[in-house]
Amino acid sequence: MHGNSLPDEEFQRRYDAFLQYGSAVKAAEALGLTKDAIFRAKKWAARRGLTGTDPVMDGFRIAKVSNALDESGNVTKSYIQQKPELGPEYDLENGFKRRASTTQVDGDGRIIQAWYKDAKGEPDAQDVAKIMRDALDGFKGIARPKPKPKKLLKDSTFFLPISDLHIGACYRSNDPDLCWGSQDTLNDARSAIEEIIEGSPKSQKAIIQGLGDICDFDSIDPVTPKSKHVLETDMAYGEMLEAAQDLMHFTMDLALRRFGKVHLSMVRGNHDPVTTQAIKSYIKGAYLKEPRVTVDLSDDMHVVHEFYDYMIFCTHTDETKLPAIPGFMASAYREAWGRRRIHLAYGGHTHGAKSEIFDKAGAVCEILPAMIRANRYTRGHGYDSFRGLKGITFTKDGRVKENKVVFQ
Repeated sequence: MHGNSLPDEEFQRRYDAFLQYGSAVKAAEALGLTKDAIFRAKKWAARRGLTGTDPVMDGFRIAKVSNALDESGNVTKSYIQQKPELGPEYDLENGFKRRASTTQVDGDGRIIQAWYKDAKGEPDAQDVAKIMRDALDGFKGIARPKPKPKKLLKDSTFFLPISDLHIGACYRSNDPDLCWGSQDTLNDARSAIEEIIEGSPKSQKAIIQGLGDICDFDSIDPVTPKSKHVLETDMAYGEMLEAAQDLMHFTMDLALRRFGKVHLSMVRGNHDPVTTQAIKSYIKGAYLKEPRVTVDLSDDMHVVHEFYDYMIFCTHTDETKLPAIPGFMASAYREAWGRRRIHLAYGGHTHGAKSEIFDKAGAVCEILPAMIRANRYTRGHGYDSFRGLKGITFTKDGRVKENKVVFQ
């Protein structure tokens, strides 16, 4: 029973036991009660002034002090207002996020009370990166080392930027010319990646660079992470993630047969900030036995590669727009900018009608086309995305060879 449902005599008995034993735990044991029952008795006693007021009653706090003064300004009487002690400071539990709050204020705008509504939060990319690193600790990998290819082109690096696949997206339509699904995207991506890798010079090193939005959504619900716009999809989250991991595994295996060393780097997109980390961590775990594979698990939205005379900057461009990239490269990566003579940047995100190139301020920046077909949203807004993929081979002597695949 709680509160004033007990008679005063019972509260008094419990409080007397507390005074006798000097401890709420011992008093509770002696009476066969819980510790909370003794605490409630203490509060009952404090409200009746039985616990003393020097300086305050047990379980109470001084809320207001008023003084009566004589003609000379001397204190003749003091009146102390006491209120129950405040609870502990409010803090969010681990894994929760503030969703809403209601606040009561007085006439001067000061907070009187506040009510918070919290909900289980989704992990951010940094949390996922740590979780994945911890999970991989002690894991031995599943991919067996492959023999290094022979007759590699000296002083050469192959670069494959992959942007905006949006695996999981689809267009449901009764018009067969418009209808397409995730499997169509995967088939296009596999064939293009294979054609480009097999048709490129056998370089000493390859960089597989994801430019964001490899997957179309980032949680159990098929919505955009920030705005929560509902997306038209044909895969559950687990299916989409597995398909993306398989595609990157397929790409890494092809690259290992063609190039000396293979490095995987992926920047997050606005559709898949957390899922990007899961894909990279899967590849890291799969190739732990393969010394020719390296994976960048950092969660930065930008990445820079340096080799020969080249500085190559990669981002999704949803936040850092094309005209701002050269200045950002020169300031945020000033040492790399100074070391290299040629500054290039690659991004995705825009789904434009054609590949966009910005040549200004000492850098050539290129927005690559999306691999995905036009869906209901893009078609409704008049976007007719040029679709394609390209690989670039850089050599130390300054020669550059591009290998492209373009889709109708």
